Amino acid sequence: MALAFRRLSALACVALLTIAAPAFADAYDAAMARAVAAKEKAVDANDPSAWAEALKLFEEADGLKSTKDSKYEVANAAAKLKEDDLAVEAYEAALALGLAGKPKEKALAFLKTNEPKMARVDVKGPAGAQVYVGSRARGALPRAPLVVFAGTSKIKVVSGAKSVEIPVETKAGEKLSIDADAKLAELDVPPPPPPPIKEKPKPISPTVPINDDGASARALGWSLIIGGGLVGTAGLVFAIVADGRLEKERGFLTENCADWYDKPNSCKFPKPGVQQTTIQSSNDAIATWSGVRTASFIGLGTGFTVAAIGAIRLLTAPSPPRTAASVVPQVSMLPGGAYLGVTGAF
Repeated sequence: MALAFRRLSALACVALLTIAAPAFADAYDAAMARAVAAKEKAVDANDPSAWAEALKLFEEADGLKSTKDSKYEVANAAAKLKEDDLAVEAYEAALALGLAGKPKEKALAFLKTNEPKMARVDVKGPAGAQVYVGSRARGALPRAPLVVFAGTSKIKVVSGAKSVEIPVETKAGEKLSIDADAKLAELDVPPPPPPPIKEKPKPISPTVPINDDGASARALGWSLIIGGGLVGTAGLVFAIVADGRLEKERGFLTENCADWYDKPNSCKFPKPGVQQTTIQSSNDAIATWSGVRTASFIGLGTGFTVAAIGAIRLLTAPSPPRTAASVVPQVSMLPGGAYLGVTGAF
């Protein structure tokens, strides 16, 4: 009953704020209404992911207008998620804005337990830069010192396209100051250029003219002749085999068939004593070998066509150049004396 009442109350709150928005509500009111509805769901579900959604929505509302209510709800959701550093900071801000009543008592009790465990870090940097502690966004600069857990924290400052991450080591109750301006300025200094690499001079090779003596054309021609011949020969062999099997199956059907279909070579009823499955197997074999024979004829024609193209390519290729014989001197001894001559191709 209590659960249904809480849900009904949240829905009524959202409905009233939605209806009244044109009259008196602003963006802050609408954002708070969405956040309150998310908080009710988180209370019912008691699920960390639901509390994370509620915290995000309360932070969005607080970004539109910081009030004691928005700060208190941010602190409450952060405490549910064990983000006590954010909770301490938000509770302190809510008290400074005038938090009163039972919420004030709850905030003071939480601060008494958890504030002594925290440290503070004053971040200096360009105005408008976003500050993160770990993965949690903690607002824009300038801002009051961050409340962080004692120990090691990673603080990231993002300004435009530049960002720096600064690790800090703190003790409980300690206050430190870090300067992000100097870290961001270092990003503007270009790194020194690498030393020049001395390349070894490459040897200059003389340009050798390429003479097409027809070797590539002849190689292609032989490849087409051999490949096409193999395909054509295989097609011829399969065609002969398929034709023989077809004759055999047709003869079997002629001897054992009592009634035929309209199309030839297809038996409808076998003769007495012959199984229908045997006739059907023969019918299937005829259909299969007919397809094999057709494919074989295609391979036969294609293969020999390719071989013919290769032969034409081979016949039209340039002839290889003749190698000129070297000139060889010769000495001949004859009865009339010695004679010197040369032989060779000129």
